[in-house]
Amino acid sequence: MQDEVWEIFRWRHEAAPLIPVAYDPWLVALSVLVASLGGIAALQLTAVGRHPERFGKYIACTARILAALALGVSVWSMHFIGMLAVDVCQSVRFEPWLTAASMLPSVLASAAGLHLLTRPNANGRLGVRQILLAGLLVGAGIGAMHYTGMAAMQVGSLLRFDPLWVALSVVVAVALATAGLAARELLRRHTRLSRLAVLLVAGTLLGLATSGMHYTAMQASLFIGAPDPYYVPWSERNIKLALSVAGIAILVFGFAGGMLAIVTYRALAVRLREREALVSDILDNLPGAVLRLQAAAPHRRLLVSPALAELTGRTVRSFERGEWELADVVHADDRSALQEKLDFALRTGTRQRIVVRVRHASESWRWVVVLAVGRRPAVASNAPQAVLDVFIADITAQHEARAREQTLSAAIDRVVGRAVLTPEGYFVEVNEVLASVLGYAPQELVGRHHRCVWADDAQAGEMGAFWEALRRGVAQPGEFVRRAKDGSLRHLSAWYQPLLDADGRVQSVLKLAFDVTERVRTVQTLQRAQRELEQALASRSAFFANVSHEIRTPMNAIVGFAELLREKLPPGVEREQAQTIVDAARGLLRILNDLLDAAKLERGEFAIVEAPFRLDRLLQSLISQYGVLAAQKKLQLRLETEPGIARCWRGDADRIRQILANLLSNALKFTARGSVTLNAGMRDGRLLLAVQDTGIGIPRE
Repeated sequence: MQDEVWEIFRWRHEAAPLIPVAYDPWLVALSVLVASLGGIAALQLTAVGRHPERFGKYIACTARILAALALGVSVWSMHFIGMLAVDVCQSVRFEPWLTAASMLPSVLASAAGLHLLTRPNANGRLGVRQILLAGLLVGAGIGAMHYTGMAAMQVGSLLRFDPLWVALSVVVAVALATAGLAARELLRRHTRLSRLAVLLVAGTLLGLATSGMHYTAMQASLFIGAPDPYYVPWSERNIKLALSVAGIAILVFGFAGGMLAIVTYRALAVRLREREALVSDILDNLPGAVLRLQAAAPHRRLLVSPALAELTGRTVRSFERGEWELADVVHADDRSALQEKLDFALRTGTRQRIVVRVRHASESWRWVVVLAVGRRPAVASNAPQAVLDVFIADITAQHEARAREQTLSAAIDRVVGRAVLTPEGYFVEVNEVLASVLGYAPQELVGRHHRCVWADDAQAGEMGAFWEALRRGVAQPGEFVRRAKDGSLRHLSAWYQPLLDADGRVQSVLKLAFDVTERVRTVQTLQRAQRELEQALASRSAFFANVSHEIRTPMNAIVGFAELLREKLPPGVEREQAQTIVDAARGLLRILNDLLDAAKLERGEFAIVEAPFRLDRLLQSLISQYGVLAAQKKLQLRLETEPGIARCWRGDADRIRQILANLLSNALKFTARGSVTLNAGMRDGRLLLAVQDTGIGIPRE
């Protein structure tokens, strides 16, 4: 099998005798033209198939199929015309079925190669590997088609092929096919040639790949043998057949383009209807009215959106019939300004904006913004007339909100200090209140840095962190000390609020401030008075403590000697008088103890001193101390303790004695008859001491 395949090849120097080959230049030119037209048609169709998002999925798919058919037919037609353009000094016949089948390799290879050109990357460009692979496939298809067609050729001589020229023909086919496919991409990307010029250059290169391969391959064809002596040169030249094949090829190209044009037209018509419906929906649902008017009188209405009826309270139909003009519903004070804007827009072609008042059919006035753009024809001759596009939007709600905002801002400016600063700390706007607090005129602060009102330079580090936080969008409330123009210090209760733009970046800082200098001074005065009062109270407490200590020593002596005097006196008036002295002295001593405790409490020196003590002795001492008073009032004074209660405890025995003594004294004082009981027991693991009496008691509330 290998020997049979190799038999079709023969080196040129080994082949003899060779029959001379001649070419008809006109038919050669026709074959090149057909190949170039096929390349141009294929690339144009491929460009359509490359954009399904623009032309639609089905159109793009149809374009890719027609591109493969156009290129395949052009390759086959070029080959057939090229074979008719050659004269080999003998009769030539072609096997019809094999000749027809030779078109298949070029169509399939063209479909595969051109398909790669419709798959751009994410950037919308073709990669080098894609172009090289596509060129390889198309070139291989051209070569396969040529040599299949040569196999269908029937001649009297022996047909062999020079392997060197065969290889060269394949290289030429692949190289020129790659160049043609890459030319479109490279020329569009790196030159300023028009699309048509790029298409013609790239398509011609692709056609040259076919014709170049064909005529290089013909150079590789060796017709071995003697010429037919009876053959008349060019006797079998069939120009009509060549023209017929060329015509058929051109018809195929035209059919492909026509089919694509029809499908594209239908698709574009559908898309146009969709866009018209979309535009209609947009106009119907726009919050404003859209008008297109002819610039020249009588200003024919070319387009009027339904929103005009809602805006003016008048029907669109009446406006289209010319029953009323736009100027008729505009406030008289705004008409001249509106007309100037419309004329300027028409004259310059620029967009003009103006806010005017429009009277609604309900007799209410509405604020609207009018945007106008004039469109004049580029060429005066046979061009459409100039038109004026007008967009009208109702901004009554925004205008009223802005008016309320301005009123509120004006009211705030009469009460609150307000300033607007840049993120770097420069004053942009300062109201009269804040400026007067700081002793400046508002224009004196605008443009100056915020540090001009700092209390001192020592604030620089603190204020740096303060403004850095503001630039991060963090509000900064608090009380701040600021220096006025005259050098005095002012205390401000302020709020610094960062204002953000649409991207979330701080674009300015709003400062709201109250002057609290008088309040701060009042507080400082009160604090100073409080300190003075505390010092006076401390002095009084010290005085009471000192006096109490000084008085308590002689009072103890008085109590002691009074008790001795009482014991030595016989019962009678003198003994009762001595008892009165003892009672009065003890009462005065209790008052002194209370004063000393109060002084300790005020100085914060009162403390509980824990120490071991005997509970039974403390309670018996109290019973003994108040037993005489109970007996005098004929009251029973009892001590009741739970069995098993501990005798030794740890605590402040003096304070316990003092509390129980006050309770027993009050109980005996307010009990007329009955008894007073001192109880000692345990409750939840703790010692419970209580005084009960049968007196009037204490109200629950």
